[in-house]
Amino acid sequence: MTTWTFEVPDDLTLDLRCATGRVDVVAGPAGQAEVTVTDRGNGGRSLADESRVEVTGDRLVVHVPEGGGRRSVWFVPRRLGSVAVRIALPASTSIDAHLASADLDVAVPLRAVAARSASGDVHLGDASGDVSINTASGDVRVGQVGGDLSVATASGDLRTGDVDRAVSVRTASGDVALGALAGDVRVRTVSGDVAVRGLGPGDGDIASTSGDLKLAVAPGLTIHLDVSSVTGDLHSDLGAGSDDGEVDLSLRARTVSGDVTITRSQAPGGAHVV
Repeated sequence: MTTWTFEVPDDLTLDLRCATGRVDVVAGPAGQAEVTVTDRGNGGRSLADESRVEVTGDRLVVHVPEGGGRRSVWFVPRRLGSVAVRIALPASTSIDAHLASADLDVAVPLRAVAARSASGDVHLGDASGDVSINTASGDVRVGQVGGDLSVATASGDLRTGDVDRAVSVRTASGDVALGALAGDVRVRTVSGDVAVRGLGPGDGDIASTSGDLKLAVAPGLTIHLDVSSVTGDLHSDLGAGSDDGEVDLSLRARTVSGDVTITRSQAPGGAHVV
């Protein structure tokens, strides 16, 4: 186990590179960061000693090399070694992360996040700025987002809190569960289900091939609906309104074999459709 401690600026960005293992980011005191790297079964090789950990300008660089060597387990080649990384950061730090199969768990409020992962899970708390995540099969969990949210995943599930600005989601078979949304939203999925707790003003474009769509609309909005399903069932409990041409939310929802359900959010008031 190796530990580093640094004085860091207020506008800190964590530059993280870790291929395997687990990375936990926790809250630390203002102006200070602490990084601990612990080896896990590296066959005598110390990935902690080979890691690059330093502060360069406004960036805390934590680059952990890949586990070295391979061995045969039941005639299947396996890569040796991984690490456990613990990073204590001040609140409102940004993260720029490149991960392979390493899991990332963040328990401190962030400023902005850009993360790429192959099969590792990415779990974040709240972020005041933009969040961009690209993963193949890892699950993604995000708290409240104050900026734009962009997520692309093949088979991982996505769950978020409320998002204050635009949302863009692309997934193949992962399920998508979004909180209350205050901006434009575009979701594309093949077989995953999509649930939105509260669609706000703007443009909504949500489509799935075989997944079900369960969409709740924020109260008090005038809405234009363009909804269809080839073989699935359609249901809406939004009352019809006058067609005066003025709408707060333009919602397009499409599915081939999935069901589409549109309801009101659980709040006082109601929405009407034009």
